[in-house]
Amino acid sequence: MNALSPRRKLFALTLLGALAGTALMVPVSQASEATEGYFVILRLYGPTKPFFEKTWKPGDLNKR
Repeated sequence: MNALSPRRKLFALTLLGALAGTALMVPVSQASEATEGYFVILRLYGPTKPFFEKTWKPGDLNKR
């Protein structure tokens, strides 16, 4: 199965533009029905000062 298959990915990170920033997208498929749960994993590479000062928050999850 492809590593980018909808059944294998937990979330898709989509860049909406330089001014809009990024949005976390929850995949919608037969495998993600309302009766099943899912986990969101957020991995940060090179966090900056606002992260350590706890003033930065990740964006909301959006259904695509």
